[in-house]
Amino acid sequence: MFADGISIAWAFFASSLLSFELAMHAWTKRRNAYTNAFFAVMLCAGFWSLFSALHLVVADFDLKVQISSVKFLFIAPLPVTWVLMAAWFTDFRISRALASSLFIIPAITLVLIATNSWHHWVFVSNEPFVLERFTTIAREYGFWFWVNMGYCYLMVLSGFLLFARKVITSKGYVRIQAIIMMIGSAFPLLSNIFYF
Repeated sequence: MFADGISIAWAFFASSLLSFELAMHAWTKRRNAYTNAFFAVMLCAGFWSLFSALHLVVADFDLKVQISSVKFLFIAPLPVTWVLMAAWFTDFRISRALASSLFIIPAITLVLIATNSWHHWVFVSNEPFVLERFTTIAREYGFWFWVNMGYCYLMVLSGFLLFARKVITSKGYVRIQAIIMMIGSAFPLLSNIFYF
C-alpha cells in the first residue's frame, strides 16, 4: 500500500504539523477577522501539505490521483483566505459581499475538478511519473487549471502588495510582521512558478 516516497514526504508531514499547530494557536487567541483568516490560511496550508505527503507515500496510482485531487479542496480557497488575511491585517476595507465573491473562482474550480472526467477542463491526463525512489503524477493541464492558477497568483500578489503597503506606512513590530508576511508569501509563489 505504501511506496518509498516517505524519504521526501516527511517534509510535507512536518509542514502540515506546523501549520496545524499555528492554526490551533490562532484559534485559542482573541477572535477577530484577522485571527479567523489566519486560522483559515493555516488550516488550508496544513491539509494541502498533509495530502501532498499522502499522495507521495501511497503506492496505488489511482489512489494517488484521488488524494491529489482531494487536496484541491484546500488549495483552491487558500489564496483567497490569504488576501483576506492581508486585507484585515493592513486595515484595507473590504465588504462582506466582495469577500464572498472572491470565493467564486475557487468554488467553480472545485466543481470542475469533481466533474473533470466528463470534460477534462482542469486535468487533461494523469500519468505515473517515476522518480528515483517513488512515483508521483505527471499531469497535462486543461484551460481552467490555468485560469485558476492566474487567479491564485493574482490573490497572492494582491496580499503581497497589501503587506508591502503596510511596510511603507507602519513602524516597529507591525512593520516587522508585515515584512515577515511578505517574505512568507514570496517563497511559495516563487517555488510554484519554478515548479510549473
